[in-house]
Amino acid sequence: MRPSTEALSNLLLTLYAAPSQPDLWPRFLSDFTTLLGLPGAAILHQDLAREKYGFSVAWGIDPAAQVSYGEHFGKIDPFRPRFLAKDEGELCFAEELCPSSVLHKTELYGDYLSKYDFTLYCAIATIKRAETSEFISLYRGLRNGPPEAETIAAITMILPHIRAALQLRSQLCGIDTAAKNYAAALDSLNVGVVLLTDRRECVFVSRKVEDMCSVHDGLYIKNSRLRAYVSADDQALSRLIDHPEPPQGTGRVGKLKSNKAVKSPWHDVLLR
Repeated sequence: MRPSTEALSNLLLTLYAAPSQPDLWPRFLSDFTTLLGLPGAAILHQDLAREKYGFSVAWGIDPAAQVSYGEHFGKIDPFRPRFLAKDEGELCFAEELCPSSVLHKTELYGDYLSKYDFTLYCAIATIKRAETSEFISLYRGLRNGPPEAETIAAITMILPHIRAALQLRSQLCGIDTAAKNYAAALDSLNVGVVLLTDRRECVFVSRKVEDMCSVHDGLYIKNSRLRAYVSADDQALSRLIDHPEPPQGTGRVGKLKSNKAVKSPWHDVLLR
């Protein structure tokens, strides 16, 4: 049966929100399996370098099965070798990854899939790196027949949206990495750095400033605002923030630089 417009809309809303709100992935998997009429789905993570394999997120999978896969069966998963040759975003079905004639002879089938009564139906690669892979996997009951053609049609219809959501997640991860690198560079400076909004709220405080505040060395942060314990110093600090000036003397506030000339939404405060 073709999914209703409402069910499809809700599914896509959850899917596109999940890259920025990872706690929504379980809801997406739940809604996706319900829409497809499948019993379970998961996001599997594989660290090839450290030989760590497990479920990052799972829906409809016995918790004991998740533990067993991480402890042993993930290491001998016969679906992996061919899957690693697939591209990110590519849909692949279990039969092409490991034919039934081969799967039925494996330890995974005899001691794991048969015990928990489920098997892989298809998978979509979400991350492919030299030493790490991740994929969304959809499962069917082991004793059930292959899903109907309508299930395949629904997966095919949703697949472009999954790819788009994965691209969005990749971009967000890149932004997060760049922000962490920027923060690390500021932390490495031999002066303390505070980034302030036009409302004088701190959006970044380097480790050196955090250390200064932690020992109550004249400065503190309250309600996201940089303050000084001594009233006169606090007033001077406020004036420097509101009206940047070149450094003078060797005072604690060594330099204040305004970014307004380049239309940036914050000030940089450098503390010696």
